[in-house]
Amino acid sequence: MATHKLLPLLLVTLLACGSPEAIEIGVIAPLTGPAASYGEPSALALQVGADIINEQGGVLGRQIKLIMQDGECNPAKAVTATKHLIEIEGVSVLLGGSCSSESIAIAPVANENKVLQVATLTSADSYSDAGPYSFRVFPTSTYYVGKQAQLALQQGVTSIVIIYEQKAYPQSVFAAFKKGFEANGGTVIQEHAFPSEETDFRSYLLKAKESGAQAILFSAQGTSSAVNFLKHYHELDLQDSFKLIGNSVVAAKKVFDESQGLNVGVTAVDAYADRSTLQAQELLTRYAAKYGQEPQTNFGYVAASYDRVFLVARAMEACESVTDTDCMAAYLSAVQGYRGVYGTLSFDERGDVTSSIAIHHLDEQGNHVWKPIH
Repeated sequence: MATHKLLPLLLVTLLACGSPEAIEIGVIAPLTGPAASYGEPSALALQVGADIINEQGGVLGRQIKLIMQDGECNPAKAVTATKHLIEIEGVSVLLGGSCSSESIAIAPVANENKVLQVATLTSADSYSDAGPYSFRVFPTSTYYVGKQAQLALQQGVTSIVIIYEQKAYPQSVFAAFKKGFEANGGTVIQEHAFPSEETDFRSYLLKAKESGAQAILFSAQGTSSAVNFLKHYHELDLQDSFKLIGNSVVAAKKVFDESQGLNVGVTAVDAYADRSTLQAQELLTRYAAKYGQEPQTNFGYVAASYDRVFLVARAMEACESVTDTDCMAAYLSAVQGYRGVYGTLSFDERGDVTSSIAIHHLDEQGNHVWKPIH
């Protein structure tokens, strides 16, 4: 009888001495809206990485718990999500955003609160000045779009019209391409900025047709804008009038599917990860097992996002703390030659990373054809 009476007390004691409290890490990504086509897979890849870390014993003996918030690639909503994660959830580390508009908007909040921010899918050059707690695992627009401008010139394009959406990422593509193109002797004949709600691109294209330019660069934030543009481009039968260059959104497989292949042959320079490595195969296999299919976006995006959780875990282990963000920021600043799924990564003094890029296009079957250029 005495033994039975001790059982409730023993149960309470065991619960009190149970597993250490999980390390909560905030995640902000566009899980809905036009940017979800790449934002959601990048967020899901983080969970795969967290699962692997937890299976290996976690960080400092504690499991990782990701708290995900939908930023919708919308600055105001991303800021609201950030404040919730910091003020209500009490996170010290934020993996976000997953587009330039999110990342730039939340950086002041993260830095003011000394929260470590590690963004991805964020190429806008202005993020380089976000603050000492802000890092990114993704190339800057100046770096990879500048390469795109050089390649266009090498292919004989000396005059171009640029049509771009009025959001941080497409605007950064426009600015970086123009700078690189003109610096090397090219001429931007026309520039057209369009609002995100635009659905009819015929007026822009008719103006471009009158310009005498050899090429058009189209830069959009979401799939729907790219699909509408391509439909009007083909409707006006401009295929033989211009070389069409896109940003990463225009050359995406999702655009191929929704436009019935109208983006075949459109070239873009983008983040690149080698799918054949052992690390990449583990990520792809586990992602498919967890979610029922492989990531339906550029694998480079998924790889860059996935590597973030491992970098943060290393920083916590090195600092022997999950809250000392000064130490963690110093650790990341010193990272040189980290071998991740996204390739070999090194951070500079502004929190920007040196990473892999490639020129690519889709073939008639919708398969990506990649040619690494770094």
